[in-house]
Amino acid sequence: MNKDGQYLTKQPEYETVWSMGGNCGIDDLDSIAMLDRLCDDYGLDTIEMGATIAVAWMEGWPSSAMPKRLSG
Repeated sequence: MNKDGQYLTKQPEYETVWSMGGNCGIDDLDSIAMLDRLCDDYGLDTIEMGATIAVAWMEGWPSSAMPKRLSG
């Protein structure tokens, strides 16, 4: 649930929490849930998307391009 009490997504699978969370350096479960929902909405695999995001950030994607709600 978000701060307004609305469900963001189903319970994320542990692979999603790892891929979108620890693999990307994101420790906020609400942000991970939002990424999970966005992937579901667009029909993207969360494990592959998390790996793609992690590689993009590791290779120097500017931190200014990361949404503030994900960067803390």
